[in-house]
Amino acid sequence: MSDATHGTPFQAPEVEEVARLFPSFEILGLIACGGMGAVYHAVQTSLERPVAIKILPREFSTDEEFRAGFESEAKAMAKLNHPNLIGVYDFGEAGGMLFIVMEYVAGKSLHQATNGCAVEQADALAMVIGVCHGLVHAHEYGILHRDIKPSNILLDGHMNPKIGDFGLARALEREIQHGEQIFGTPGYTAPEVLQPPFVIDQRADIFSVGVMLHELLTGHLPDADPRPASQISGCNHRLDAVIQRATHPDPARRYSSAMELARELGIIAALPNRTIRTGPPVARAGPVGVSPALSKPAHSALSKPGASAALPKPASALAPRPHGSFNPPQSVVKESSGSGLVIFLVIALAAAVAVFFLIQGNKRPPAAPAPPLQAGGTSPPAELAPEPAADAKASPEDVKRRVRASIRQRVGPAIESQRRDMRTNVSDYKSALEAAAEGLPIVDKERVGTAISANMREWENDGNRIPESVPAGFRPIDNAVDLHTEYFGKQAAIQRKFEADMATLAGVYVLELENQIGKLEKDGNAQAADALEEEVRAVNADPGRFRSLMLE
Repeated sequence: MSDATHGTPFQAPEVEEVARLFPSFEILGLIACGGMGAVYHAVQTSLERPVAIKILPREFSTDEEFRAGFESEAKAMAKLNHPNLIGVYDFGEAGGMLFIVMEYVAGKSLHQATNGCAVEQADALAMVIGVCHGLVHAHEYGILHRDIKPSNILLDGHMNPKIGDFGLARALEREIQHGEQIFGTPGYTAPEVLQPPFVIDQRADIFSVGVMLHELLTGHLPDADPRPASQISGCNHRLDAVIQRATHPDPARRYSSAMELARELGIIAALPNRTIRTGPPVARAGPVGVSPALSKPAHSALSKPGASAALPKPASALAPRPHGSFNPPQSVVKESSGSGLVIFLVIALAAAVAVFFLIQGNKRPPAAPAPPLQAGGTSPPAELAPEPAADAKASPEDVKRRVRASIRQRVGPAIESQRRDMRTNVSDYKSALEAAAEGLPIVDKERVGTAISANMREWENDGNRIPESVPAGFRPIDNAVDLHTEYFGKQAAIQRKFEADMATLAGVYVLELENQIGKLEKDGNAQAADALEEEVRAVNADPGRFRSLMLE
């Protein structure tokens, strides 16, 4: 939960008072209390469903602007349905206090589970990939969380991460004005959030995810230790570039979507980590392979309140948050130890298969690698391309041409899929417009029909791209704006998917180049190895470079 700066600390109502306000629920007890409200464990008696009820301080209900935003955002969050998000069931006002009824999660928060200690790379990637997929779903519905951190990530009985506490959530692309109170947690909040006016978007959440990834891998926030994560904990060095990009001070230089970040992490999760660990102790388990800190859920439902605060209006350095020492629990086996062992064995087998095909791809036709360790049943990243053979005497350009030819086999279908989806979207838009125009007077119907045909021809010549504004010729249709918004939104989703696919393939391209570098160095072809190193740096520095190379 998140604290606000109010003159009087919020006093959580007694359980008996809450029971009177919510007669259709059995109130079992107080879970947590902070400046932004109190959370109670309850049972919805009609459905025999365990829930968490969050009650906000009374002063929020008297703020008409806050009430309107709360209602709008609660309705939007209620539409979210994803295994990596805590569900919202209901909202309203009771006893002069706004409330929201949420899914109850009987588990620890990620903050409680790790206790300020670094965790195994596989565990960290699994958690962060799950969080990314939850954010993808929220962002698609226009909801920005604004307070991603380990204490707001809950772990259910299957170790599935679930994003909770959308108390600071706001609509995407809503402008924050001067004088408006800024909420967040020092150390996790994107720097641009401290400098209104600005328009917030999903990249603020991505910044927080990058900070959290660094913290899980190292046990420290980046502010507390600015060294790359691989130098601190010995994790895969490729994660340094991922964290650097996710937490870049300039939002334009970060990942454009949580899906893009998840796909890149998925590629790394499928690879072996050969880096020798030289950093601090890492939480480890016994035979199950899950860190003790991530092994056994507690009974509490939500994270401890009070970790967040309203940030100061002036931009200032984000202070590091101190970490406690790691105190592993006595039991290092998950509650469902039998199923946990099966899951681990499946993951281990999947990783082995992925590595086998990565190495042997040039010896036999490629097969789809098994999915990497991920949370919440999320889809695996794109399959790895077959690895071209190295040549001790090959020129740098020859090696790059072979690697590019290999990866183009994967790029072609992605481009064709994007073009097909764009054509289908424009065709569906045309059909919807024509159906909506049926009820118009004859003269208006003919004019609209002419406008539809003319615009469709123009859009086809422009890659079937729908423009941002509604064509004037469509305006006689009553719901022309709504239809345009719907299909322009679908087009944006198609483009986001294409960009995410290209980002994944760019990651595969870099991995293949790095594999070739190792072979060339071993064979003594230093010139070619240096040229490929330069190519890797260029692609990592400029996301658009890979697309240009593939479209040559």
